[in-house]
Amino acid sequence: MGNLNRFEIPQYTDNQGLLEKIAQHNQKVAKTGKEKMIFYSAFIDLNSVIELPNKQKLCNSCNFRCPGCFKLTDEIENTDYLEFSEIKKIIDFAKQRKCVSITIAGAGEPLMDKAFPKLLAYANKKGLTVNLFTNGTLIDKKTAKKLFKSKTNVIVKRNTMNETKQDYLVGNIKGASKKIQEGINNLLEAGFSTPRLVIDSYISKQNKEDLADLLRYCRKNKITPYFEAFVTAGQEKTRYKNKVLSQKEFNTLFKELRKIDAEEFQIKTKIEKNQRAYGQHPCTKNQTMFSVRTNGSVTLCVSNPDTIGNIREQTLQDIFNPNKNNKLKKAYSVACKCSMKIT
Repeated sequence: MGNLNRFEIPQYTDNQGLLEKIAQHNQKVAKTGKEKMIFYSAFIDLNSVIELPNKQKLCNSCNFRCPGCFKLTDEIENTDYLEFSEIKKIIDFAKQRKCVSITIAGAGEPLMDKAFPKLLAYANKKGLTVNLFTNGTLIDKKTAKKLFKSKTNVIVKRNTMNETKQDYLVGNIKGASKKIQEGINNLLEAGFSTPRLVIDSYISKQNKEDLADLLRYCRKNKITPYFEAFVTAGQEKTRYKNKVLSQKEFNTLFKELRKIDAEEFQIKTKIEKNQRAYGQHPCTKNQTMFSVRTNGSVTLCVSNPDTIGNIREQTLQDIFNPNKNNKLKKAYSVACKCSMKIT
């Protein structure tokens, strides 16, 4: 496919002006019922499917068991999955509604799903970039090279550079940190760098003191840091107890990270009021994107538990038609609630 650069491949969220216009457009459509909604990206959940000799299909969504995972993979075994015919319809709809990318956050680890290569090929054929969220453990040299040659951004989850703590944070899996790092190294060797290579880390009380070193690692290796608040949506309070930072703690942490950026890397990072992610604009995913779960349920965001329809009962065209779907109107009138705020 030739040389792939930042101008040929749109970032996960690279155009705040465009995102704001999309959000304003969709809010107007939801209110008036006129015109059609458009989107920047579509989230599709994948789940690994294993076919047994008796043709029974089993699912095993993740090779980690991260405590507090907003997909609940540490507690619940998800047995749902999307057929590839359904995935193609989602991609077709996304293309029709002006999406520039398909985002794969998975019901767990997307690279465990055999459907991923077909999804990647079909999305690229439609001219769409794929944003792949992964824990990196299944990215060998061959996979890294294939991803680099395709229209793909890779977002690797890593919470800390401390190997012992990283192993603990994914479910006490010994050697997990080394496997994650091997995947990142393979991506760097294949040619990935910012903005196509991102390290995604949730910010919690368990790893907040580790983010300074993680930021330094990202900057030194030309990787985009994506540090965001711990997701609490859809979870019981006991699952995230003692994990969530107060806004005051966020403010203090972001000032420390900004100082590192300025003094050590000559990078100016803007901090906005009540910010929940470092160096990022306020999140507009629930206004500019949509998500389809493994059971066909549709929500406005990958972190939002409130469904507005199901592709097995309605078409996406009808689900995103406010004249036919009152749930859509209500959803657009509610503010984002994926991360609980503590004063």
